[in-house]
Amino acid sequence: MQAGQLGLATDFDRNRNAMIDAGRLRPDATRVVWQSDPLPNDALAVSRDFPVERTLALQQAVVALPAALAAATLPPRHTGWIGATHESYRMIEEAGRTLGRLRGGAV
Repeated sequence: MQAGQLGLATDFDRNRNAMIDAGRLRPDATRVVWQSDPLPNDALAVSRDFPVERTLALQQAVVALPAALAAATLPPRHTGWIGATHESYRMIEEAGRTLGRLRGGAV
């Protein structure tokens, strides 16, 4: 507990860790009681009209970035890219539909 408040959830552990690293949150001020399976992070998305062969080439290029180059070019705490498909984000899409934040078919 910090400031007498109880937080029930956070979006990413990297945000909590960033607050600890920046000195805005004491490491012992909060306690992680549960973590989900890994969730997909920010996506590199292309238009549906973008040529498939270029999409695949782009995906292969960013996934193949050496860790040091990825660390130098991505925002703090991002560790690199992994290959993903629309299915990789299904759990987030379903949560959005359950909460009434998304409507209609798959994007």
